[in-house]
Amino acid sequence: MTKKNFVALADRIKMFNRFETEPFTQKQIEELASFCASQSSGEGFKKERWLQYIAGQCGKNGGKVEHNKVLHGRCKICGHFGDDCTGK
Repeated sequence: MTKKNFVALADRIKMFNRFETEPFTQKQIEELASFCASQSSGEGFKKERWLQYIAGQCGKNGGKVEHNKVLHGRCKICGHFGDDCTGK
């Protein structure tokens, strides 16, 4: 799997957990992370960073969380307006 595949999977999990009534549990996500690590060659997959990204604690590359303002200034991540945005 490539980095692009890992990010796409993480984005899908984040979206699923945001809108479904029965989101993935932390244990299930950690099991998926272990599987991803087994599919990555060398040091390509950073399990802790991937888990942090899904939890909204960092961006796709491990840096600051991007706040994506959309309709009426709401953040796509946390749903807050403008300066009230927490990114969680």
